[in-house]
Amino acid sequence: MGELNLLFTPSGIRGRIEEDLTPQIVKKIAIAFGMWFKSNDKRVIIGRDTRPSGKEFEKEVIEGLIGNGFKIINAGICPTPVLIHAKNRLNIPGGIVITGSHNSEEWNGLKLISTENFLDAVEMEQIKNRFRTINLQSFSYNKIPYDYPKDKFFQNSRINTNRENHIYDFVRSQSYYYIIDV
Repeated sequence: MGELNLLFTPSGIRGRIEEDLTPQIVKKIAIAFGMWFKSNDKRVIIGRDTRPSGKEFEKEVIEGLIGNGFKIINAGICPTPVLIHAKNRLNIPGGIVITGSHNSEEWNGLKLISTENFLDAVEMEQIKNRFRTINLQSFSYNKIPYDYPKDKFFQNSRINTNRENHIYDFVRSQSYYYIIDV
C-alpha cells in the first residue's frame, strides 16, 4: 500500500484514506501542485466535501500551498461545481477540491483545477513526477491553525446567495427542470 497506489487521473487524485492517502501525502500533492502552477497570480481557491478526513486534508493542502507562497481562498464545505463557478466568477487562477466524489467513504481525493478546467493527463503526469521528488523533511512550511478561516465571501451564505442571484434569475427564465446540489 501507500503512495504508489494513488490513482492520478484527469478527474483527480484518489486513494484509500490512511492506506494510500495520508495527511503527509495530501501535503506533498499540494506542494507539487504549487510548484507546477503556472500563474503569477498566486491565489488558489479550495473547498471540500463532508467526508470526515476532509478537514484534516484541508489543513494539509493549505500548509503545502502557503509554503509555496500562495494566498488561500477557503470556501469550506462546498460542492465541486459551486467551487469552480466561484473560481471563475472571482477570477482565481487555480483551485483544489478535496473530495472522494462518487467513491465510498473510505476513499478521498483531490481535484486539481487550473486556469481553465481540471488538469489534463499530461499535466497530471507532471504533478505526479513532482510529487515523487518531494521530501517533506527538506520542505519548509509554517504550521497553520487547525481551523483556517473561510474567506469572507463564503462566511455568510446570504452574501454568497445575493452575489449569485443572476444564476437563480437565469434558471427561472428557462423552461427546463433543474436539480441543484445544495
